[in-house]
Amino acid sequence: MWDIDGVTGQVTPTPAYSEHRLFPVNVGSLLLCYQTASESGKPCCHERAPEPVKQWQFTGHLSDTGSPVALNGLLFMGTRDGELTCVDTVTGKGLWVQKAPASYASLVTSGDRVYLLGRAGTMLVFAAERDYRAIATCQIPDGTDSTPAFSDGRIYIRGRNYLWCIGAK
Repeated sequence: MWDIDGVTGQVTPTPAYSEHRLFPVNVGSLLLCYQTASESGKPCCHERAPEPVKQWQFTGHLSDTGSPVALNGLLFMGTRDGELTCVDTVTGKGLWVQKAPASYASLVTSGDRVYLLGRAGTMLVFAAERDYRAIATCQIPDGTDSTPAFSDGRIYIRGRNYLWCIGAK
């Protein structure tokens, strides 16, 4: 439908998408916001979609390997260096940066929570809010670079040595 220039780099995380906005990012480059639909929320296309419109760019602490997520009008990014960043999806304003487990995994959401799984097996659970609020920190005795999967009330984690299932029996 369209092809646009944007972020550069060898490894680029999968862009986040929310409320007709696309968020491509790469460390050493930029976080961009493209509007992909009209203000009415209707798709910008009938037969051929016009190119998305760039809304803003951000150059703070950016995702490098793991993909960001967008929820509740906020974009969250984790890094392999142990930084967690929150950006307002409408304005592009950085709201907070927090120390977190170093992570290659993509962030995951469930309800109004965001999950970041660190390389040493530490899971950080925090609220998808404008002010940072940690909910829990959990540890599995295994390292991992994998993104956790959620299904039927369980969390599945592929560790370096085991496949973990966390949830009710």
